[in-house]
Amino acid sequence: MATATLLQALGDAQPMPSRGWFRWPHVHYCIGIYFCTQKEEDSPQFALMSALATRAAQLREGDAVALSRAIERHAWAIGHRWLPSLGYLAWPYLSPSARGAFLAGLSASPDGQDVLPPFPDPPWRHPDFGVLPGSCATQDWVLRRLGDCHLDADAACEIGCQAIRSRNEPLLRRILDCREVLRRPVDRSDPWPFACRPDWTGITAHLSNRCIDRLLEADTALYGTGDRSFTPLILQAGANPDLPIWRLERSFNELGCALAFAVADGQSDAAEALIAAGASPAGTDFGGRNRPVFEAMRHGRHALVERLLEAGARLDVGQPPPIEARGQAEDPGGPRLQPAAYLFEGRAGGTKVASILSGIVPLKSSYDKASFFAGHGQGGSRLTMLQAAIAGGATPHHLERWERHGLDLSPSAEEISHAIGCGARDALRWLLLKADRSGRGWAAIREHLQAKSAH
Repeated sequence: MATATLLQALGDAQPMPSRGWFRWPHVHYCIGIYFCTQKEEDSPQFALMSALATRAAQLREGDAVALSRAIERHAWAIGHRWLPSLGYLAWPYLSPSARGAFLAGLSASPDGQDVLPPFPDPPWRHPDFGVLPGSCATQDWVLRRLGDCHLDADAACEIGCQAIRSRNEPLLRRILDCREVLRRPVDRSDPWPFACRPDWTGITAHLSNRCIDRLLEADTALYGTGDRSFTPLILQAGANPDLPIWRLERSFNELGCALAFAVADGQSDAAEALIAAGASPAGTDFGGRNRPVFEAMRHGRHALVERLLEAGARLDVGQPPPIEARGQAEDPGGPRLQPAAYLFEGRAGGTKVASILSGIVPLKSSYDKASFFAGHGQGGSRLTMLQAAIAGGATPHHLERWERHGLDLSPSAEEISHAIGCGARDALRWLLLKADRSGRGWAAIREHLQAKSAH
């Protein structure tokens, strides 16, 4: 295909919509790459772009107008598909908005390349563009060029999210200076089908699509990496400290607030910043009241438990399971992952525990206790507040103290089974003796454990 024909075809082609991690920040970044690129390799637009890129050095100055028309329509895709030479050649002729879109696509190289190669000498040089860049970090070049462009909410959100992902504070600070743009909405992608809940439209209605809130959502997705959080900076720029978040992953999904995820991932500085900015220590209705303190107990962050309880959290209110789920067995034919929201940790051994303690220790139904759904790589299950405390290594001293804040210490069969599985023998003995002062319940469980050990 002749170059002029190629330029005309690309100029007439339908632009690719920008998409990627910034459309729904999540922990497993590779999923975002998958959803960005799975259909682009075979697209006619990408074929035209790639063909044109191979001829970049042969373009004549007379091609500048046609090239700029084509790149104007496809600026984001040119950057995103790692064809920077085309964007560079057309840059002096692009509108400020197209330049911003090009920088946004370039900030999230789908091939994971972090360094721009030296640009080839162009067949023309525009006097307003200045010196050719040599090899440099992609995001450093993006930062240098932000003053020459206009960012809409999508571009600001994508560059900001990528700055967060790569822990590039100077670039993030530059984006956070765009206060007016940060208040604007950014479209959210639909949930990917293999990790979706049947009621997803009712859930997404509660999520925020403001650009600044999407940046906080991106930061929470990276809490578990152990890197320093940018949450204080993002909050100063106006993010909602009680931001509702649906952490949607390949094999599980959880609902919660920013504070709950900060606590769960051990980001104590982020948690303090959220509380200082006005986040409710008890969490929000989205994902269940008191989820932050539940996560603190589950992960053994006992100092944070005390901090949240002092600030007003309670241990007697959780995330109620669906009413129709009471006593429901897992339905293999039901919606994917949905039954896990009904089933309690420790259920496998709960029946045996109930038979051992029948007539000795009164057991409470787990459905009558404060509990939350906790996701993991195999889907997840529900945990009561007491199970969370035991999983986090709570001692009898902790349990006795937390009872004053509403922790229900009347055991259920699943809770006893879970304590056995966790090897929490001291806590288990204390709970059973508290429920049955005769000691018969603890003796029966101890005999059961000795028999299991013998086999």
